[in-house]
Amino acid sequence: MNTSDQSLFPMDSAFKRRWDWQYVPIDYAPVDSTGQTINITIDLGDAGRYSWADFLKQTNRLIYNINQNEDKQLGFWFVKANSSRTIPKNDFKSKVLFYLWYEVYRNEQSDALFPVNVLRNSQEEPFSYGSLFDTELETALLTGIMETLGISPLPADTITADA
Repeated sequence: MNTSDQSLFPMDSAFKRRWDWQYVPIDYAPVDSTGQTINITIDLGDAGRYSWADFLKQTNRLIYNINQNEDKQLGFWFVKANSSRTIPKNDFKSKVLFYLWYEVYRNEQSDALFPVNVLRNSQEEPFSYGSLFDTELETALLTGIMETLGISPLPADTITADA
C-alpha cells in the first residue's frame, strides 16, 4: 500500500494503529525465484530503450530533492512489464509519466523533469501532459526527459530475458 494514495489514507491509518508494520525500502534490483536479477526495460520506440531501474533511481532522487518526501517515489513494481520484461511506450506515458505529471509535479516546478516550453511548428508554447501524445513532439520529449535524468539509452543489442 502506498500511503500517498489519498483514497487509502483512512484505511492505511487504521492498519498502522491496529497491526505491526515495517518499512520496506525500494528494491532496485529484485531477484526472481532462481536468484537472477530481474531487469526490466522501457521501450520508447524511436527514443530508445532504457533501464527501468536506472529511471527509478534517478526519478526517485529527483522526487525527494523536490519535495523532501519519500512518499511519492516510485517502486520497482509501479507498472507491470509485459512478458518480455518490457514496459511499452504507451504504458510508460499513460501510467508513469501521468503519475509524475499529476501527482508529483502538479504543485511543483515541473521543469525539473518536464520541459517548460516545447517547440511546435516553429512556435514555442508551454509544455502540457498532452504534448507527450503529439507525434511531432513525442520522440524529442521522451528523449529529453531521459537526458534530464542523465539516463543513456541501452545499446541496441541489449536483450531482455523472458520472464
